[in-house]
Amino acid sequence: MLYFVDESGDLDVGKGSSKYFLICCVSVNNPRDLSRKISKLEYEIEHSAILSRHWKDFRKHGFHASENHPDIYLRFINLLNTIDFRAYFIFIEKGSQFEEMVPRVGKELFYDEFIKIILIDRIIKDEGYIVLNFEQNLPNQKKQSIRERQKELREVISETIRRAYLKKKNITKKPVVRINLRNKKSEPRLAVADYMGHVLFSYLNKKEGNETMYVRNYELLEKKIGLIHNYITKDFYQPRKKPLII
Repeated sequence: MLYFVDESGDLDVGKGSSKYFLICCVSVNNPRDLSRKISKLEYEIEHSAILSRHWKDFRKHGFHASENHPDIYLRFINLLNTIDFRAYFIFIEKGSQFEEMVPRVGKELFYDEFIKIILIDRIIKDEGYIVLNFEQNLPNQKKQSIRERQKELREVISETIRRAYLKKKNITKKPVVRINLRNKKSEPRLAVADYMGHVLFSYLNKKEGNETMYVRNYELLEKKIGLIHNYITKDFYQPRKKPLII
């Protein structure tokens, strides 16, 4: 299985920080079809009379939900509606529990705990060969820093596999897991996790004036969501069976 993992929001506390933090994990059933459709949209952006005006800025960021012009954003939302994938989320609404927890354990350990939670059932389900693509968001993007973060992620995945064995004792064979730390320019398919994260993040943060757009985007892609996990309340939502209530 091929997975893409990205986050929305921040793990900061206090003024100017986001109200929510979430991680999105996307499993893609037809990676070649996804690559073909993304390449086609890139071509349209470069050569369309309407979209080409955004080409210079697009080349800088690639498909990035919070950076793309609304015209490109809507095109990518429409593209997501045509792709065969499933999105899984874990989110936290910040409050006193969060403000006590994150400074105590540290942002990296908190982030890694979210990774373990969201991947454990994927590992239980997909015994075999798994490729995990994480967004590279390191402040220092030197090769040594990337290697160190890949090593940390391998340890996180090893702990997740151990938890999976404890949770489901009849797992017959250990999955082989490959970890890639990429950016959206070198791995455009990461944009699926980025955009889906932005869709849920915007829905959770519905703002007066833009509420209709955020709700419509969420409702359009709701069928692509496998699970939403609220870390604080421990609730699980399967939108087609149990709607997300906020």
